[in-house]
Amino acid sequence: MRRLAARVGLVPAAERLLSALRLVAVDRESLERASRLAPMEVRSLDAIHLEAAVGLLGRREVVAVLIYDRQLQTGCAHHLVPVEAPTAAK
Repeated sequence: MRRLAARVGLVPAAERLLSALRLVAVDRESLERASRLAPMEVRSLDAIHLEAAVGLLGRREVVAVLIYDRQLQTGCAHHLVPVEAPTAAK
């Protein structure tokens, strides 16, 4: 998000949003689950994010996933994970 914000001149807004987010540790088991998570069209790094979101959703600890691309949006829809897409997904 910081990289995108820097490209489009929205660094202060991005920093405000990022300050409200909680980071989730990625362990070997998370990576293993992500490698098998449907749909397979979701790219590897996005699958790691999706796996974390699915796990948090199961524990009722996620409000929405911030996304910027259609593949991750498709993955979230597949798992009924709510999304926020500040710009049109590409």
